[in-house]
Amino acid sequence: MALHYKEAGDSNGELLLFIHGGGVDGWMWDQQIPKFSNYHIHVPTLQGHGERSDKTSFSIHQNAVELLELLEEKQGSKRIHIVGFSIGAQIGLEMIRLAPNFIHSAMINSALLTPMKFAVPFVKPM
Repeated sequence: MALHYKEAGDSNGELLLFIHGGGVDGWMWDQQIPKFSNYHIHVPTLQGHGERSDKTSFSIHQNAVELLELLEEKQGSKRIHIVGFSIGAQIGLEMIRLAPNFIHSAMINSALLTPMKFAVPFVKPM
């Protein structure tokens, strides 16, 4: 698996996955990680970001599959919780769609699923 991620917290705790937003990396969760030290935290780097910036393709579905594979490898008998922001929230929703009984809880923030019509002229050139 070409997935890059950081681990923190209590390796015996329940799993907590922080999924970053677009254009940033796992560092966006640095202030939250100490507050959840009783969890076994995983902070991945998504395709096309940070350590994986050489990856030219980006797929919400493929990122979700990669993260589910990581969690399956790390789970054991632990409950899984995910936190996703922006693109990370969209990936979190895709993870739930793919494996609805696998994830115990999720906090989804800013998962814009329908493009804003007024933003198309600004986003399309990018």
